[in-house]
Amino acid sequence: MPILLSYVHPKMLTRFGVSQCLWRAPRTLFLRTRRLSESRRQCLRSLGSASSQSPVLVHAAARDEHGKVVVSWTDGSARSSFSARWLWYNAPNHVDKSTGQRSLGSNALAAAPRVRSVRVVDDCREVHVSWTDETTFVFPAEWLKRQAFSDEGLELEQARAAPPTLSPGPRGGRIGAAAIPTFDYSTLLASDHEVWRWLVALDEVGITLVRGAPCESRIVLRIADRICGPMQTIYGDMFDVVAEPQPINLAYATVALELHCDLVYYETPPGLQLLHCRAFDACVAGGESTFMDGFLIAEELRRRRPADFATLTRVPATFQKIHYARASPAHIVAQRPHITLDRSALPSGAPETAGAVTGVFWAPPFEGPLRVPARDIDAYFSAHVAWNATVAELEAEGHLVEFRMEPGTISVFNNRRMLHGRRSFSVGGAAGAETTRDARVLQGCYVHIDEFKSRLLTLCSRFGGLDRICRVGNQQAR
Repeated sequence: MPILLSYVHPKMLTRFGVSQCLWRAPRTLFLRTRRLSESRRQCLRSLGSASSQSPVLVHAAARDEHGKVVVSWTDGSARSSFSARWLWYNAPNHVDKSTGQRSLGSNALAAAPRVRSVRVVDDCREVHVSWTDETTFVFPAEWLKRQAFSDEGLELEQARAAPPTLSPGPRGGRIGAAAIPTFDYSTLLASDHEVWRWLVALDEVGITLVRGAPCESRIVLRIADRICGPMQTIYGDMFDVVAEPQPINLAYATVALELHCDLVYYETPPGLQLLHCRAFDACVAGGESTFMDGFLIAEELRRRRPADFATLTRVPATFQKIHYARASPAHIVAQRPHITLDRSALPSGAPETAGAVTGVFWAPPFEGPLRVPARDIDAYFSAHVAWNATVAELEAEGHLVEFRMEPGTISVFNNRRMLHGRRSFSVGGAAGAETTRDARVLQGCYVHIDEFKSRLLTLCSRFGGLDRICRVGNQQAR
């Protein structure tokens, strides 16, 4: 597997176009870059693919007794400095081979030995570090290279993980279903390789369609099982989206649903949402599904209205599901900002708007009263208005995905990234009539975000693409 360089001089990035760059994703789907972040991703890929061999060391030495091991690389990248304590604590010798867990207790750090000597062996493919307690640990060069992050390298790695977004439709138009990566139901059930292609596309684009599914109950669970199985929530392991006379959720009515994320009042909101269209009769007027990339909204808010962006990263919103008039009463409340950032790779004094977007949480119907200092309230509501203005601008620019679901189709999207909604609908002009229950029937379930990423990573370890994984909204920037 090609190894990414740990450092690229910023001037090298100017060789690449910013807003005009195109990157071809799996299934020859053209995706619009996320400006500088995508340019950096291309730069990293082109540099990282220069050699398919493991990196070769030319020198390694203990810099001083205070615990620094400095490694130089033959590929010309910047030298890497490793803390001796970090090396000792993370040494392969301290990992149990059968479980993959660290076998060393954290209290052992207090008595960690110092570096005594360093040798490069095996044609410069291994570094042997001897310690003052008479032990010697072996560090493969390829493993060290993967861990060798300077400040610049961390920033570039974050940029590489920024997901691309679908090319917009015509100004004032929509992105239709034809632009969304599509997969066959039967093939997904039969082939892990096809599941890998599916999950890579889902990771990069944020939404996919599965066609050819039977219109039977519980079929959606069969697709979820190809990942890891459904996530249990207050709606069970599966739910029916049908119009009810007395709905326990507005999704179970005929009204329009604005763009939102589901279950943001959970400490860990669902990662993927799967919606299987079992019925969508011709007599139904309206009811089209809508989507927009929440990461795109956040980035554009940062670019167009930075002060409001900063507010939404700082002031925690209140999300709640307090509903006792249901078969299983629910009282769940969580506080978190609408946008979360990873600022770990930034230098001290970086502007408050800097950092990789690692999470977007937007669900106005489930917002409760703010529990913040009075000085933040006006700024918060101004930022709330600014978010909606940015969404309206992006919709006018052609970034809204909209299509009518068809029976036998399953939409699968990242609930941590893709905001989703619905147009209002009616049957025979009688919105809310009971006849709508059987005319439009969706059956859905959720998948945990970490289970999705785990399945994606394990499949990429088999079929390739580990260096192309995008951030998925689980608070990890890389």
